[in-house]
Amino acid sequence: GGKDAPENSVEAFRAAGIAGYDGIETDIQFSADHVPVLSGSDSLRPGKATGSDCTPAMKSQKSTWAQLQAVRCIDHRTGTYT
Repeated sequence: GGKDAPENSVEAFRAAGIAGYDGIETDIQFSADHVPVLSGSDSLRPGKATGSDCTPAMKSQKSTWAQLQAVRCIDHRTGTYT
């Protein structure tokens, strides 16, 4: 269902339930101040080939939750940052 919504998003989890899946797989990283963050990669930076397409560039495990809240990642379905 990865084409239905951004990976690790609430929308993706909701779409999986609507599609009838009985489980989901997600990845969790922890911020520097120990807040769990749904992300498949510790590296959040521009460029789809890097595993994410987010700005500004930062590492989730070296950033605080407050810093991570400023990150915006592109939704490739709409071409906009969310």
